[in-house]
Amino acid sequence: MTEISSQLVEQGAGVLRRLTAGVIDTIIVGLIAAIPTALVGDSVLAADDSSTMNPWGSNPSIWALVAAQTLLGVLYLGLAHARWGQTLGKRALKIRVVSLSTGRAPALHHALIRALFFLGAPLVPFAGWVIALIDATWFGFDGRRQCLHDKLVQTVVIVKA
Repeated sequence: MTEISSQLVEQGAGVLRRLTAGVIDTIIVGLIAAIPTALVGDSVLAADDSSTMNPWGSNPSIWALVAAQTLLGVLYLGLAHARWGQTLGKRALKIRVVSLSTGRAPALHHALIRALFFLGAPLVPFAGWVIALIDATWFGFDGRRQCLHDKLVQTVVIVKA
């Protein structure tokens, strides 16, 4: 581990802070994701033909709606992390995302990849929720306190100094 990364790991944010910030950001992402849902109306949702055998269904309007919701969430998380190292939830809990190599907010492409993995994992048919659960709990067992989406782009969540 480099000197920067070892110092950052020592400042790692705890479970309760990350969980609380995650709940706040989930509410915000949910509100943002409600925008395209409100725009398309109930007719698209009424045409849902998903089932246990086909969780995605065959309605392209629902696929487009889920894609729009995911894109808006990725933009919220990715842009906020790249610009400030924090979302509103992380700001409220005084934690931030930093690159292990620089100690600063992650580069835009890393922040977007991190957000896409985080929000996209549950969308993988059948195994997605397992991937998301492993991702969300990984930091509790990791020496660097990294989730899988952090490991993917070499970031860590720290207590803001």
